[in-house]
Amino acid sequence: MQLTEAQQQIVEAPVSDLLVSAAAGSGKTAVMTERIVSRIVQGDLDISRVLVMTFTDAAARQMKEKIEQKLSHQRQQATDPKIRQHLKSQQALLAGAAISTIHAFCLTVVKNFSHLAVDGEGQLLLEPGFATADASQADLLLQETLDDVLSARYLMLDTQPQAERPWSDDFLRLVNSFADSRSDNPLRVQLLKLFYYLRSLPDYPAQVAQFRRQIAGNARDFDGSRHAAVLKAQLKLLVDRACSAIPELLALLDEGLELVRDKQNNSDRRAQFRQAFAVLTELQQLLSSSTPPWDELVARALVIEELKAPQSRQKAAPELRRFVALLREQVAEAIHCLTGQWNSDTYRDHFLFDTRYLFQQTSGEIEAELAAMEPVLNQLFDLTLELDTAYRQKKARHGLIDFADFEHFALQILRQPEAAAYYRNRFLEIYIDEYQDTSSIQGAVVEAIGRDNVFMVGDVKQSIYRFRHARPQLFINRAESYRQAAPAQLRTLSSNFRSVPGVLAAVNEVFAQLMS
Repeated sequence: MQLTEAQQQIVEAPVSDLLVSAAAGSGKTAVMTERIVSRIVQGDLDISRVLVMTFTDAAARQMKEKIEQKLSHQRQQATDPKIRQHLKSQQALLAGAAISTIHAFCLTVVKNFSHLAVDGEGQLLLEPGFATADASQADLLLQETLDDVLSARYLMLDTQPQAERPWSDDFLRLVNSFADSRSDNPLRVQLLKLFYYLRSLPDYPAQVAQFRRQIAGNARDFDGSRHAAVLKAQLKLLVDRACSAIPELLALLDEGLELVRDKQNNSDRRAQFRQAFAVLTELQQLLSSSTPPWDELVARALVIEELKAPQSRQKAAPELRRFVALLREQVAEAIHCLTGQWNSDTYRDHFLFDTRYLFQQTSGEIEAELAAMEPVLNQLFDLTLELDTAYRQKKARHGLIDFADFEHFALQILRQPEAAAYYRNRFLEIYIDEYQDTSSIQGAVVEAIGRDNVFMVGDVKQSIYRFRHARPQLFINRAESYRQAAPAQLRTLSSNFRSVPGVLAAVNEVFAQLMS
């Protein structure tokens, strides 16, 4: 294939941790396979010493097929008998090459080094001859385990004296927070959601301990928490968006815009809008120059009076329709975030986010609520960890592991010197396709065997597996880190070869406005 200059530079880049941000249709798979085959042809790489991890079995098969085709082509083109023989041997080895999904790789690790999967007392966690539970079997076992865990709690409520169950009040508050008089199913759904999320993390018991500490810290100092910082950053985005429309809105008011027919009412409403726009402008300056205290933002929000948006009927004056359109499209979300006003679908249809009314409570009031809910949240964590332990024991009795176990056992094994040394020595280069859909624990598995030799390719805008706990933030963080400290390790492919120029021009025109 004829490579572009950007593609050729990636193919020829020296071995290191390398992240390729590849737009749709930019030839990322072709570049990855071309790099692998090129290094094989040059004698820098053996197919048996490369690890390629894809997201699906179909993608793994396609990857092998493309490498086979390129090796075959290079063999036909070669005139040196030694190179032809070398490529023939590489083709023969391709069938057994480590090109698979990350789950399949993890299962191979578990099978090869199951003796290293031990508990804190050195007891084996995996019996010889273990089997893999399919999705329906694992789901059934998990549901049975959840029934057991909750039934045991309910039984203790009925049979144990109050003194022997100090957790009971907080547990009942948890149940009442989610369940209703007919069913505890909402609680079950929440427990399973948290369970699956935790299982997507490495070292999740330690993560739970960290979550507990964060909750306790937030209850002591909400304004200094990461959550408050995120909410302030969101408010800044919304206020900046609103302020971009304020000059035109003020100009319309200055031109004598009639919001309602009654002169006094019209004058009052115009004054209210001017006051609200002034508060938004002050907030923009405040948020741009510093990180204001939460309570100061609450105080500013309280100044905004109730705003009655004018009606924009079809026969209304053009300037009134424009005024209303600007309010709905650019200002309403900031006003709702600050005051709770403008919450109807008429406005929410134009919101960027699922924005909530955030600034009605002081930091002290929020801290009091967090402190009251801390023991309830701890019960939620306790129940989820109980479920995890009971589910693990049930699987062990049945001689089963599930798909998530592949990753957790593999990570435990790869953190031990024997297994880590084996895979680090075996694989000279590691390639990861669709890196934007990597989960936290999958990222930890790769880190356990990588040694500045990981080639990652993906497109964060194409991340579609958040429901499987993919973490596109891993891609974003790595890209930002390389951009600042190691720009040579971040490469970009932006040219689309899959669509005709007219389609690309139209799409770029639309999304340049939507995503700027």
